[in-house]
Amino acid sequence: MNTNVQQTILLFILAYLIILVFLLKASNKDLFPNQSAELHPTTGLIYEFENFQNDLFETVKNVCLSFDELIIFSETFIYPPIDFSTISDCSLKLIELEKSLSDSYDRKNLYSIIQNDYLFILPDSTRIVPNNLLSIDVLVSKINLIKADVLLLPFSKESITYCDHFNFDIRRWTLNFVDNGTNCLYRNVNDGFAVFLPKRIFFKLSHPLLRPFVESFLIQSQVLNLKISILESPLFLEYGSKIFSDHHTKAKHDHLEEQRHKIMYAKLGIKKIVNKDNSIEWYGCDRNRPRCFGSIMNDIPEYLIQNRWLPPCCRRNLEITGRYVFNLLEKFHIRYWLEGGSLLGAARNGQIIDWDYDIDIGIYQEDMYKLSILQVLFEKAPGFRIEDGQGFVWEKALEGNFIKIHYSLINRIHVDIFPFVSSNGTMTKDTWFENHPQDMPFPEHFLQPLEQISFIGINVSAPNNVRQFLEMKFGSNAIEQPRYPNNKKTDYE
Repeated sequence: MNTNVQQTILLFILAYLIILVFLLKASNKDLFPNQSAELHPTTGLIYEFENFQNDLFETVKNVCLSFDELIIFSETFIYPPIDFSTISDCSLKLIELEKSLSDSYDRKNLYSIIQNDYLFILPDSTRIVPNNLLSIDVLVSKINLIKADVLLLPFSKESITYCDHFNFDIRRWTLNFVDNGTNCLYRNVNDGFAVFLPKRIFFKLSHPLLRPFVESFLIQSQVLNLKISILESPLFLEYGSKIFSDHHTKAKHDHLEEQRHKIMYAKLGIKKIVNKDNSIEWYGCDRNRPRCFGSIMNDIPEYLIQNRWLPPCCRRNLEITGRYVFNLLEKFHIRYWLEGGSLLGAARNGQIIDWDYDIDIGIYQEDMYKLSILQVLFEKAPGFRIEDGQGFVWEKALEGNFIKIHYSLINRIHVDIFPFVSSNGTMTKDTWFENHPQDMPFPEHFLQPLEQISFIGINVSAPNNVRQFLEMKFGSNAIEQPRYPNNKKTDYE
């Protein structure tokens, strides 16, 4: 064999070996090729973990090379500290919000720190299954192909994903779980999800870092009308070390998650959850916590500024107070009637107007002696109050000559009782509110006789000829044309 032939064979063998080495290296790579080869560099983000037990070191060690950059975000700081410096070739950034007062805002601003257009959000103890053909470019293509905004990626093959259909009624502060719908609160039996999405979508959220993340994200997705899709296959994620495996750590983690749910509901303004079986969970005010809004300014409650209505917990407490007061007035044979916006709500649908914050009742002043607590208060100075045996607080109003009945000393949602006197066939009183055009004297014949009307689930007294009475006070078609206190029309349902 001549020298030229030998050289040619050697060159072929060398070329074959180079190609073989390249293929072996490629086959041993993790989920994603080196990001420099990707068309869509992506940031990995880990922020759902516990300080008291976590798998952060091994998680970072496994996933770091799969991303252009990896960020660990802590709302406080990692304790005990973890030394990640031994993990080679890892572009890792730690953001610890409460580690030091000397840290500038720029060092904590996640939006400015993330340099890439896409985010891959991973739970603690994530492992990326090697030898997968899936890449970031494939995920981006998938999102574009199905016109989704977000991909949820389940973990093990054994995981079962199901959908709890829900509707977040923002104005009524209520999360309703329903049998069918377009919004899904995806749950994964015994497992969680990783989330892949564009950075711009993530930071459209009002609370992007709210935990528990997947749940808070899915609820907020309704507000933004995001399209969520589950990537069922190929499965390339699995969990590593099992955390919270003993009773103590599991109980501790479960307690923290319960507290995070309460914080999430508070941040998103969820005060009532209605489950499919119609059971109700309450997360708002009660007798031992103040009502959900402050003092009323310019006759506009603060929740209307938020484009929301009376919180359901406040409504429940107001109804309890109202039924208690009506029962007493009936029991002691005091002539009373629904007044103002309360009567307007009763005429519309038998309920408190969605944005109203009290119940207004008129009584004959001469009947006050029939209920001793009313007679005592009427003779006291403004601000004097009495707590009765049922925990309700009766107060002589500071704003004028009328009585307020509060749900409790702490929760000041209240019913107002206005004493009227008859003067030459006209019902009048001592206190008028100039900013309430409907607050005016009226002919006594509307009270002779009194009629019954359904309100908050019971029958109560009301003026006769309710429509005529209301249109005299509020204007024509007041029942059919709801308006806010500032006289703006509503898109009332």
